[in-house]
Amino acid sequence: MGLIIFGIFFSLLISLYFLQLVVKLATTYFWINIIAGGIIAQNDIIGIAQDPLVGDWIYYLNKQVPEVNIVNITANAAVIVTLVIGLFSYIKHHRVTVHR
Repeated sequence: MGLIIFGIFFSLLISLYFLQLVVKLATTYFWINIIAGGIIAQNDIIGIAQDPLVGDWIYYLNKQVPEVNIVNITANAAVIVTLVIGLFSYIKHHRVTVHR
């Protein structure tokens, strides 16, 4: 238990130490935010699919179409939608910026 607390503490310490660098990179290169959004969307869909409340629905869909992995297709579709929306938003200049 002590090793877990030690690991969490130092991982947060390192993350907070490099936070200023991450913010500077994210504001300089817009595509980092878009790619991070896609990764978060994919992980969210996979996490939602592992929820027991959604298990029956996914089992039903997998029985209807057995040769297709519905969770991966949905997760990849979420990534594509997130990337398209992020790029479209950047092109139209409707992105959130922090002015200092």
